Amino acid sequence: MGSDDLGSDKNEIPIQTVYVREFYIDAFPVTNIEFKLFLDKNPKWKTSKLMDGFTMRKYRDSDYLKTWDRNKFPAGKEDHPVTWVSWYAAMAYAQWLGKRLPTEAEWEKAARGGLDGEKYPWGNSLDKSLANYGINLGSTTPIRHYPPNNYGIYDMVGNVNEWCLDNREPDLYQSSQGINHVMDDTIQNIVKAYTNIRKKRIVRGGSWHTAVKDLRISYRKDLPPTTTASVTGFRCVKPTNK
Repeated sequence: MGSDDLGSDKNEIPIQTVYVREFYIDAFPVTNIEFKLFLDKNPKWKTSKLMDGFTMRKYRDSDYLKTWDRNKFPAGKEDHPVTWVSWYAAMAYAQWLGKRLPTEAEWEKAARGGLDGEKYPWGNSLDKSLANYGINLGSTTPIRHYPPNNYGIYDMVGNVNEWCLDNREPDLYQSSQGINHVMDDTIQNIVKAYTNIRKKRIVRGGSWHTAVKDLRISYRKDLPPTTTASVTGFRCVKPTNK
């Protein structure tokens, strides 16, 4: 994990070896149509004023699902990554499917696609034909629009930033992290008590709007878990229990 490039942020260095247990990860970010199915089965996460009680407002900001119209996603964007979702909503969706959000270590393992020490999932040079970034297109693109990495995983950088399980630890790579590392608690405790968490959470991967330097696999950013944005989505993982 991490980077030794001279231009890297301090919280990305030095390169660190971290071990993760086997896991499955979604080949794509969660799409609008997939999130709509979740909302239909879990109405408390809808945007309707009638459903938006005081307790639910603790888990999302006022822009939650901003581009949706009465819980209908934007027309023609069923296969685009869902955006304007909080960390809490992403966690709820993942649990609904018996999954969870990836740890930073799992996310970076998947993003690298077996290429150690490279800046991007395809190598060290930028290529606009391989990712949606830098406001080149002005919005998200459908899943499968760009080719997958060597693990067969799409959009690990570009299109949308992706929520991770961890909170941000600035000095994460300054000491050995061991196996299945996650910041501030165990994976099991975070998943079990996610609605009690208030610390900022990590997003990884850059987005359709992101600057070039934020597209690097090693780039780390943190946001309050209530935050929603046009550039932030998520994908899920499931351990193999091996």
